Amino acid sequence: ALLSEAQIKALQQQINPHFIYNSMETLMGMASEGQNQEIIEICKCISAMLRYNTRMAGNSTIKDELMQVQNYTKVMAMRMVGSFEPQYAVDPECLDAKIVKFSLQPLVENAVNYALEQMEKTCRIQVVIREEDGDILCSVADNGVGIDPQILDKLKLGTIRAQGNGVGLTNLDERLKSLYGPGYGIRVENSPAGGALIWFRVKKEMSGT
Repeated sequence: ALLSEAQIKALQQQINPHFIYNSMETLMGMASEGQNQEIIEICKCISAMLRYNTRMAGNSTIKDELMQVQNYTKVMAMRMVGSFEPQYAVDPECLDAKIVKFSLQPLVENAVNYALEQMEKTCRIQVVIREEDGDILCSVADNGVGIDPQILDKLKLGTIRAQGNGVGLTNLDERLKSLYGPGYGIRVENSPAGGALIWFRVKKEMSGT
């Protein structure tokens, strides 16, 4: 429990420095062009993300976790006009369910980092949240080139050790298994439609219960 608390505190301090740096560069460019409304929107999103990060809690709701992801993708879409498109398919019945804090953004950020760097076309990230077999399924898919089969085989061994955002993914994988059992945790695969798919399940527990 102490280790988990320390890991959560470490994650609270961890907003990707490249995200902050690139956002600041974007803001300076917008300021020089007089794009005041766009500057306000980006600042609102980053402010909300930082505020969420400082809340001392190990759990959250899907609604709040999703808002964090939407703030992140909104900034990315404004930074990369025309080359990044987030998509959401969320069952409203799942919004008040409990979820491990800092669970969705590592998946989205990992997908963005890997898909964007390998693509010349518009990068699409789809977040899907729905109830399935009494659990809540959370998945993030991209339309990139997918994951190298050799790397994918290693990831399927059950231990997530991804590069780039590996700390967040490893931490999440361990926390999910600790809370819900070894049958839970992160799963990574290549989508039949192309691109990578990463997902996890949580037991359906509504907030306030």
